[in-house]
Amino acid sequence: MAGDYRFTQNWFETSKCAEYWPMVDQIIEAKSYLEVGSFEGYSTCWMIENTRVESIICIDTWQGGVEHNSLDMSSVEARFDHNISIAGEKVAREVALMKNQGHSLQRLAELIAQGGSGQFDCIYIDGSHRPADVLADAVLSFELLSPGGCIIFDDYCWSNVATGDGINSAPKIGIDAFTTCFFNELAFIDAPLGQLMCLKKNREG
Repeated sequence: MAGDYRFTQNWFETSKCAEYWPMVDQIIEAKSYLEVGSFEGYSTCWMIENTRVESIICIDTWQGGVEHNSLDMSSVEARFDHNISIAGEKVAREVALMKNQGHSLQRLAELIAQGGSGQFDCIYIDGSHRPADVLADAVLSFELLSPGGCIIFDDYCWSNVATGDGINSAPKIGIDAFTTCFFNELAFIDAPLGQLMCLKKNREG
C-alpha cells in the first residue's frame, strides 16, 4: 500500500491476502470487522482502504510471541497507531476503531459477555500460533460472527521452524479441531494455501 505508512513487515502481501480478499464479497461488504492479532496494522489499514467497513475492533497485546523474538517489539504499537491514523485520512467515511489491548481469550470472552454475539461481519484470526490458543480464538470468535459472516484464519500451514516446536507451534492443529467440531455450520471458501476461510451458515441453513 502506498502512502506514509510505517510497515516493517509485509506478511499480508506475502500471504496473498490483497489478491484473494477482494474476491470474497463478505469481506468487501463487511461493515463490522474484528481482528485478533494486529501487529503494525497492515490488514486493518487494508480493510479501511478497500472495504465498506465502518467499525473495527483490534485485539492484540502488542508484545509479540516467541516467533517475534528476532524482532524489536518496542515500537510496534506506535507504528500501528501511526498507520491506522494514515488509513483513516485516506477515506472519506468515518471508521470507528477500538484498540482492545490484552490477551484474546479474555478480550473475546468480554465481548461475548457484553452482548456481542453475532456482531461482526468479518473476523480475521492471526494471533497466537499455539494450537490451543488458536482453537480458543476460533470458538469464541465464531460466537461473535454474524450468520453469513466470514471468518479467516492465517498461517494455516505455518510452524516455527526456527525453534523446531513442530505441531506445538502449528495453528493448523487448532483450526482443524474447530472446523471438525463446527463442520455443519461452515461453508468453506477457496483461499491461498496459507489461509483458511469459512462462512457461518444461517442456523436454519
